[in-house]
Amino acid sequence: MNRLCWFCGILILIVSSGAFAQADVRREIDSVIDIRFEEIVAHPKKLAQTFEHYLAIADSNGDKEAMATLYTRLTLAHYYMGNYDKSTEYSITATKLFGELQMWDHMGNQQCETGYMMKRRDLDKAFEYMRDGLVLVKAYGNESLLARNYNNFGVLHEMKGDIDSALYYYKNGLRLIEMSGDSLGIPYSLNNIFEALLLANQPDSALPYLERTAEIRQRNKDEVGITENYVLYGDYYIKKGDYEKAIESYQVALDRAKEHQYLYLMQYAAQKISESYEVVGDQGNALKYYKLASHYSDSLVNTETNKSIAELEIRYETEKKEKEIAQQEVVLAENAIKLKKRNEWIIGLAVSLFVILLVAWFIYQQQRMKQARLVEENRLKDEIAKIQLVSELQEERLRISRDLHDNIGSQLTFIISSLDNLNFLLKKGERNVGERIEKINNFTRDTIAQFRDTIWAMNKERITIEDIQSRTLNAITKARETGTMPNVKFVVNVDKDYRFNGTQGINLFRIIQEALNNTIKYAEASEVVIQFYENNELIINILDNGIGFDALSKDTGNGLSNMRRRAQEFNGTLEVESEPGKGTKVIARMPKK
Repeated sequence: MNRLCWFCGILILIVSSGAFAQADVRREIDSVIDIRFEEIVAHPKKLAQTFEHYLAIADSNGDKEAMATLYTRLTLAHYYMGNYDKSTEYSITATKLFGELQMWDHMGNQQCETGYMMKRRDLDKAFEYMRDGLVLVKAYGNESLLARNYNNFGVLHEMKGDIDSALYYYKNGLRLIEMSGDSLGIPYSLNNIFEALLLANQPDSALPYLERTAEIRQRNKDEVGITENYVLYGDYYIKKGDYEKAIESYQVALDRAKEHQYLYLMQYAAQKISESYEVVGDQGNALKYYKLASHYSDSLVNTETNKSIAELEIRYETEKKEKEIAQQEVVLAENAIKLKKRNEWIIGLAVSLFVILLVAWFIYQQQRMKQARLVEENRLKDEIAKIQLVSELQEERLRISRDLHDNIGSQLTFIISSLDNLNFLLKKGERNVGERIEKINNFTRDTIAQFRDTIWAMNKERITIEDIQSRTLNAITKARETGTMPNVKFVVNVDKDYRFNGTQGINLFRIIQEALNNTIKYAEASEVVIQFYENNELIINILDNGIGFDALSKDTGNGLSNMRRRAQEFNGTLEVESEPGKGTKVIARMPKK
């Protein structure tokens, strides 16, 4: 009897120890699940490894609820690492587990999260997930959960261009968040409303929302949020046309982002500073910050590449651990029946271990070779990119030197020759010397203008349609000071940030400039329309309502030849359509990038 009691006591102690150990593990998992959102955003890679570790523990314990919640945390971590496919995969897995557990509010919320994360890849699918999720969240969720998903649904509407619907969901989300007292969620909701109002060209209505956000984030000491707010202040000042204050705000954001290594905010702030300096005419600083933004952009790309390599390493280690677990299970099974067929199982186990080790070694070699191939491919891509860059720079130098030699050089030679002739005429006492001086003066001004245009193209690594429009309007403004000019109107039906290289940009500008000069000299037009649009190629039309001419019979001279030559330099074509009394249309076609 005493022996039986002793045995029962030992059994109870073992069971109790196991229960306590399980409770300790669950407490550890809960503490990991409770890690704050801001920590996940700040350290996504490190915490992703922690979540993976505890996910394996929860899986081995059959704790589906903990597994589902850990998958939601992995979803966030991989989203902020930029691994969007992995993030979506984890989110869908979490949704399925919550459905199996009949946790409908969590399931609906995760469906909404899946839709939100798909917004940049498949907006229609994102709307589908979001609508399905909102049905469950409205039926089973609380106010805080519904508010967050209202805000996310507003973002989808904003991306679709439906600002009114976006503001409706943002404001409803803010109302619910304020009712729930979620101090962390309020700034995000306020900023959503601010950005939507900016898009609706209502900066004065938007500002109070941003100021309230700044106050909350300062109070919460939210470093990421404070830095983001300086960027938003810059966006506000740009909308107001105050580029000096915009530069100040973006500079503070850039400094803070560099301090905390927020690469995305660093790249965005530098880009916006460059654009602002471009607008105020400070080309030196515009180029400086443009190069800085490009550098940060390259750093982001390198970060993504490193993440891909790290992911391959993690996959390999996971496969290796799974094989070790399988091996241990084989050993345990063998021990359970070793009394019956000990000798036979020892031989079978030895063979199995050999095969497993052989397969593991083979997989390891394949992974190592694959990784080495990836590294070599990336190195070769970098080398090819460098060679292409050097080639492009050399071609650009040759083009610029040829342009200076053919245009500026020949014009300077003509000026020198004219001055020599003028000196000869002065000695002879000719009366029309003043008229000749005036012609030389005008020719010299044209030469200087062309030289400045060439320098403008040299100073810009990429030229946008907006740059060409601005340059053309400047030339028109100067021309109006010296005589009558037709009204010039731009119609741009392509992205104003459509970019050209230096060769394309200066040649396109020269074609527009030559067409305008011909209109001023010969067309007697009151209006000129310059159109940009796309139709399998970029098409630029220059139309005037002047007197026109017979394009089939009239000798168009060197002007049209020069325009066609410039079109050929960007692999394009140029046509002229005109009839007497019906105006003139110049059509330049350029292959799309």
